[in-house]
Amino acid sequence: MKYYHRTSVAPDAVIARAAALFGARLAPTQTGPRALAFRGTLGSIRVDVG
Repeated sequence: MKYYHRTSVAPDAVIARAAALFGARLAPTQTGPRALAFRGTLGSIRVDVG
């Protein structure tokens, strides 16, 4: 399932918040300058900003 959300928040702030929120409960599987991916027992999530 894909979701799209437009915001005025800076990309670096989005990545930092996603890392803090998802990183506490899920294992990171991919990191990049504008993307993060996490995986856990219930599934996975990928955050891309651009």
